[in-house]
Amino acid sequence: AKTNLANEQTQASKSKEDVKRQIQIYQSRPIKELADEVIKVDESEEGWITKVINQIDDILSKKYTPEQIKTLRVKEPETMEEAVEGMLARYSMLLQSDSVDGKPTIWGKLLGLGTKEEQEELKAFKNSLPEDAAMGSVGAALLQRTDISIEEFKKLYAEDIEKTTKAHKEAVAK
Repeated sequence: AKTNLANEQTQASKSKEDVKRQIQIYQSRPIKELADEVIKVDESEEGWITKVINQIDDILSKKYTPEQIKTLRVKEPETMEEAVEGMLARYSMLLQSDSVDGKPTIWGKLLGLGTKEEQEELKAFKNSLPEDAAMGSVGAALLQRTDISIEEFKKLYAEDIEKTTKAHKEAVAK
């Protein structure tokens, strides 16, 4: 009987390790890719961000309170189901923080919530900035806007970077 119990405990610990490994592999993939496996959405559709947030809320609210959903975002999952639910909670939070009224912010577009072209244009712009560029509060606020074009953003952001970097260098020189 002792041997059977020892074997069962060994199997249980191996099984737990296998699940842990599966969860780590799962969590190493891009969150958007994972979310697409659970929720089907047409990103070209108007208001897709709001629809996804609502779908995730519908899924999670059947099982969790709003407070529990918040803890899901940071909880270390013990099962694959918890890993999927935690990912959904994090994705919903990401969509909420990087959009306003269902529209992606400039930062959201940089992260890929807009079109591929918008993301590529913003990445190229970001990569063209000097390495020592310093962003001010104006630049930070611009990243949270949804009501300006990428061209307007780039112009205003470059002005803020130039002004802030110059002020920073002057302050350091003193």
